[in-house]
Amino acid sequence: MLVTGILHNIDLDKQNINGRFYSSDVMKKAVEKYQEKINKGTAFGEFFLQYPLDDPGTSVNLENVSHKIMALEVFENMVNVEALLLDTPMGMRAQDLLSYTPIFVARSLASLDENNVVQDDVEILTVDIANPN
Repeated sequence: MLVTGILHNIDLDKQNINGRFYSSDVMKKAVEKYQEKINKGTAFGEFFLQYPLDDPGTSVNLENVSHKIMALEVFENMVNVEALLLDTPMGMRAQDLLSYTPIFVARSLASLDENNVVQDDVEILTVDIANPN
């Protein structure tokens, strides 16, 4: 099952709900770098039953893999996501619960300046799906 949506809480070129500012240029670079994982077929993510996420860590837990990111693209002031839900236990659970537009959440590392502006060292580690309920 193919699902699409946008990265949650990342409105480019303005301060988001978390108080962070992501510039289009910085996110375009991060998305281009993440494209390497997509091209290699290693862009997997997890499904979480609750949102916001508790600290999920910096690596993907293979027991929780639910989807493979097929496309990530900066468009206007958002980042579009296309993911293929897999036939894994969490992928099947996500398919059962996703009768709505999924919440895509980027798990990333970055430096922030004193004004909470995300710096150009941002690295997208993975893109997870969260249940909004």
